[in-house]
Amino acid sequence: MNNPFDLIVRADDPDNMISAFQIVIREVPREVRRKLVHIMMSVAMTDGNEGLFHRFNGRSVAEILENSKESLESQPIASGEVEGVRFELFEKPGTPDGDSLGPEC
Repeated sequence: MNNPFDLIVRADDPDNMISAFQIVIREVPREVRRKLVHIMMSVAMTDGNEGLFHRFNGRSVAEILENSKESLESQPIASGEVEGVRFELFEKPGTPDGDSLGPEC
């Protein structure tokens, strides 16, 4: 097997990004898989398939992990359980230049 960090996530359009991630995820070691799933789910929840496509399409596993270090290292500002559902809250992510991703609520 070639170096799994050299695998590239590639999709024709945003609707196929999760499928593209799944193909790559099957080929990497378990710990890397866990990190990629965390990254993919975090971006998909905040930015949808469009965000996944624009941030990760055409990038290698190594590039994705390097560019996502901050989100992997972030700690929750609050966590708990409500009616049997566990949750963790994190600071709103910023763009590389430090600006927020959208209007404040």
